[in-house]
Amino acid sequence: MAIEVTTIEKEIHFMPKDGKKEIILPYPDGMTSSEAQVFYSKQYPELTTAVVEGPTVKAGKAVYKFKTSVGTKG
Repeated sequence: MAIEVTTIEKEIHFMPKDGKKEIILPYPDGMTSSEAQVFYSKQYPELTTAVVEGPTVKAGKAVYKFKTSVGTKG
C-alpha cells in the first residue's frame, strides 16, 4: 500500500457588514490564519475584530471562516 501525498488549497470565507454576499479570499501562501487576518484587514477593516474558525475541509479545500461581530455600540 503506497501513501499518496496531495496538497490542499486553502480559502478564507467571511460575511461583510453589509451581509449581501459571502466573500471568498485566497489564502496567502506561507501565512498563519492570524497573519492572513491582518493582511486582509487593510482592505476589510471589520476583520480586525473577527474570530478565526476552522479549517473545515469542503470540496477538497481547507476553509477558514472569519466571523465578524455585527452590532452597534451602546
